[in-house]
Amino acid sequence: SSVSPGRAADIAREAGGHPFFIDELVRFAQAGGGEPASGLRLDEALLARVAALPRDARTLVEVAAVAGGPLRQVSAARAAALAPAEFAAALTLLRAERLIRTSGVRGADTVEPYHDRIREAVTAQLAVATRRGHQHELAVALEGSEFPPDPELLAAHWLGAGEQDRAATWTVRAAQAADQALAFDRAVRLYRSALELLPARHPERGGLTVRLGDALVNAGRGKDGAEAYLAAAAAASPSEMLDLRRKAAEQLLKAGHVDEGVATLREVLDQVGITYPTTPRRALVAFLWTRARLRVRGLGFKERDASQLSPEHLRQIDACWGAAGGFAVVDPLLGAALQGRHLLLALAAGEPYRVSRALALEAGYLYALAPARRGYGEEVLAQAHALATRLDHPHARAMATGAAGIAAQHTGRWRASLELMDAADAIFRDGCIGTPWERAMCELFAAIDLFYLGDLRGLGARGLRAVLEADERGDLFQADTVRVQGLSIAELADDQPDHVDQSLAAAIARWPNGGYIRDCAGPLQLARVRLYAQDGARARTASIAQAARAEAAGMLHNQHQRLESWQVRGAAALAAAIDDQRSSRALLAEAATAAHKIEREHMAWAMPLAGLVRAGIAAVRGEAEPAVALLTTAIAQLDANDMALYAAAARRRQGQLVGGDAGAALVAEAGAWMTAQGVKNPVRMTAMLAPGFRD
Repeated sequence: SSVSPGRAADIAREAGGHPFFIDELVRFAQAGGGEPASGLRLDEALLARVAALPRDARTLVEVAAVAGGPLRQVSAARAAALAPAEFAAALTLLRAERLIRTSGVRGADTVEPYHDRIREAVTAQLAVATRRGHQHELAVALEGSEFPPDPELLAAHWLGAGEQDRAATWTVRAAQAADQALAFDRAVRLYRSALELLPARHPERGGLTVRLGDALVNAGRGKDGAEAYLAAAAAASPSEMLDLRRKAAEQLLKAGHVDEGVATLREVLDQVGITYPTTPRRALVAFLWTRARLRVRGLGFKERDASQLSPEHLRQIDACWGAAGGFAVVDPLLGAALQGRHLLLALAAGEPYRVSRALALEAGYLYALAPARRGYGEEVLAQAHALATRLDHPHARAMATGAAGIAAQHTGRWRASLELMDAADAIFRDGCIGTPWERAMCELFAAIDLFYLGDLRGLGARGLRAVLEADERGDLFQADTVRVQGLSIAELADDQPDHVDQSLAAAIARWPNGGYIRDCAGPLQLARVRLYAQDGARARTASIAQAARAEAAGMLHNQHQRLESWQVRGAAALAAAIDDQRSSRALLAEAATAAHKIEREHMAWAMPLAGLVRAGIAAVRGEAEPAVALLTTAIAQLDANDMALYAAAARRRQGQLVGGDAGAALVAEAGAWMTAQGVKNPVRMTAMLAPGFRD
């Protein structure tokens, strides 16, 4: 019989154009189903057909629906308690009725509801006891299957059956499988689920919490990982507690949570017998003392396997490794002091991976803090690289490659440094796990390279991506170092000085107890923002404050930071001299002192920066010809050192002084290059890089 126009409209609305659903609803309507007041409902139609099935077929539909996905036919038969002939008959009927579909006819082939609406309708109307019974039988069938079960699915069925202990067991197996597949975010979720399933005093909670910490660290969430380690440490044995607190301190420091990291680290170092220098002076003394010992001792070592070393010795090495790395940027002098002890301990132990790791870190510190010993730094770097290559250990190779990138940067070889940092990052990414700090360091040094190379578009895109990823992971260290060192410059290129000012102030405020962001990089970039805004007086005030804070914090022991500080100090004095003619003599003397400080470092990449300051001094004095000559020399040196952004600023200044068609061409050339790099306001960008000239 046909259906009425009203019911036809119901069918069209409820079926949504799906032929299978139209057929179901028509059959249901023809059988008199559905209340006239409420209209036809697809779920009612489907359930009416299921209810009319023989018991075996109905049970099989219910089991297939509760399974939650494709189910092997052999497991479906066991869960439904059907003999082979009974299963075959039920399956034939259900396929004919288009309630079930299969991938084949063998026991290993799958069975599942014909459509998700069937699954949803059937599971929604099952009594709690019936559903729990089906899940129990599914879990038993899957556990007893000759095919490896999906541990997460099996855990879900045991949980649905009310068996929390067995659900926890399979959840842990699922988490371990995710760990092995490097799916660390999934592993974190599963370990947390397993911990929620276990009673508060269950003996496995401690071990699972440690695994959760490892998964969090491997997922790049060091702060959360540290919290898991500390939670596990509270119930651990004394030796395990010490190891867990050491790991927590390392992760806190490397994720930028310095106060908590230092508090935990100091306790750990005290327990393993390592002295923690409490002031910059003590850190300097420790740095000099350990390097004197290394000079006498040399870098030789007797190779030993880790199994031949005492746990106490390994704890000392690993505690110093975490501290030396964690302080590398936050407090480089303190980090260098602990790194000296780290290298001495590693050489004494002779375990080759730890020696290689310590040598790579030492090379980075030497290039940053001891420019007079860079010849020795080359020797250390070569030994680290040779040892890492022989071991073919991914982390050791990446550390040695990254150390070579640091060496290249500190000698002004920006392009080589960038390539090495990217190579190191690729090894960390593809060959190592649990290296968010190492990768953050690669991003930080790459940002500095991109700035000096003048690749502002690359700096902006890469910096924004790195900051967003770090924010998502709660990695304060990477987020703020890349935000300050890289993204702030790219945002100035986008002509957003007010936004950069606020962003820098917020970053500095997040480090109230000092460190690289608060005492060095943040104030330096604030001074650059003032230069960009052509506010000479405020730029000078900011640069003087930056130098004082950086020196008090021991940051200016790092040659690169020292040179940047003097360059900005000289530029700010020039900008102030433009605005304050009455004080120009004193301000120009201040700028000349800054240029002299840069020159006496004898670094090829920094010499043209001193030249720009001296050209600005000549320009303020009205000495156009000497200023042009100084700019000509500076441009040649900047080009030779791949410092394209500074070179463009210098050409613009030279064009302004030369004048005429030749000068206009230079100004246009510089402006076109800056525009191509995304600089929206070349005038202000030039004011930041090469002040002392009137636009």
